[in-house]
Amino acid sequence: MDKKIDVCGILFDNVNMSQAISIMEKRILECKDDTASLLCVANQDIIHRMRRTSGLSKELINSSFLIIPDGYSIIYAARFLGKK
Repeated sequence: MDKKIDVCGILFDNVNMSQAISIMEKRILECKDDTASLLCVANQDIIHRMRRTSGLSKELINSSFLIIPDGYSIIYAARFLGKK
């Protein structure tokens, strides 16, 4: 299984719901008071905005500790790319 799936420059984590929850729980337990973590739940609107807004870059989004799809359009795009 591929760990990341590139959809329009955003590197989505190829995880199921149980794995995503486990990753989030682990991150919460490891979190320090002076650190921030970014969880990105992206959809086609985020991709569109990323291309049109200078402050929202794929580098910023891809720096998230977890990037998961919000909606079937991203899942369909991944399947179109031959990914599960």
